[in-house]
Amino acid sequence: MGRIIAFGFLLNLSSAFGQTHFISLFNAPLRDSFGLSHGEIGALYSAATLCSAAVLPWAGRLIDSTDLRRYAAAVVCGLGAAAMFLSFTETAWHLAIAFFWLRLFGQGLSSHAGFTATARLAAKNRGKAVSVAGLGMSIGEAIAPPIVAAALLYLQWREVWQGAAIFQFVAVLLFSQMLLRGAPVAPPAGHVSRTDGDESWTRAQVLRDFRFWLAAPAIFAPPFAVTALFFHQAGLAEYKGVSFLIWTSGVAAYSAGSVLASLTAGVLTDKFGGARVAKWILAPLIMSVLLAAFADFPGLSFAYYALMGASAGMSVPCVNALWAELYGRAHLGSVRALAHSMVVLFSAAGPAAYGLLLDAGFSWAFVLLATAAWMFFAAVVLWF
Repeated sequence: MGRIIAFGFLLNLSSAFGQTHFISLFNAPLRDSFGLSHGEIGALYSAATLCSAAVLPWAGRLIDSTDLRRYAAAVVCGLGAAAMFLSFTETAWHLAIAFFWLRLFGQGLSSHAGFTATARLAAKNRGKAVSVAGLGMSIGEAIAPPIVAAALLYLQWREVWQGAAIFQFVAVLLFSQMLLRGAPVAPPAGHVSRTDGDESWTRAQVLRDFRFWLAAPAIFAPPFAVTALFFHQAGLAEYKGVSFLIWTSGVAAYSAGSVLASLTAGVLTDKFGGARVAKWILAPLIMSVLLAAFADFPGLSFAYYALMGASAGMSVPCVNALWAELYGRAHLGSVRALAHSMVVLFSAAGPAAYGLLLDAGFSWAFVLLATAAWMFFAAVVLWF
């Protein structure tokens, strides 16, 4: 079990190369190199993200019918190839293709493989296992900015991406295959015990299940709201009358809140089940948004980001366990790929939706209150 958890941690850590928090560190040099405006590079990135979300359900379901070692090798090498391709791009269209492959193999399939492999563990340890595997993502968020900032002092942006590719091809590929040696890696479809008391549902059956659609507004609220609030944080800081530098200093609290909440939720998930814990995932995010709307005190940004991170962290163990509890483990990769593609879609739609509201003249107070109201309604639906 320890090998699979370590594998999940490693794949989540390496997924950083395809996550927004990492790619955004190269925003300025990419715009300069390709002569793009803020809007143009944002449009390319959103289009690439949406295309990756469309492919993810098909690519993600293959983990149910493929030896895990081969699947992991393909994902790791795919992300490495995407990073290397980006380092040699010369046109905006090539940049869009690089964005697509980075989003698909990084944010999409690397984290999908790590979480799916871990979530198939025994039910009594699933929550803690997923929360520990998810720490790889949190650590990646914390260490990427200083490492990239230091690297760009001595290297060109293309050389940094080449270093990322080499890290994937050598370190991640080697260690992921070593961790899977002796671990259960056979295709699980049709071979998973149903001792949990749940039949294993196919993706088609899940799409016809009303519970999935009733849970969707709450389950997918965090990626929608959190991505949008991060993307527009400069405008929010201006609304609060706080300098952008001071406001963004609170982002450190996001990682801390996410890690603590994830570990706590993992323990609670093993004790009470993912379904019960999932009912609470929106509570910290609602409080975060209401703080941003009404509060004004020193350290507001730290409280705001810590609560936001807590909501994101809580969702990692309980939501991944929830899919296994509701729909079994034999087709978990297919079911989770469906859910993860919707996460990507919601995260891509959030910044655009908030931007349209703000451009239409709606105030930040209205946007924040509307966000809180929507999440409260979604939480009530999830409860019942």
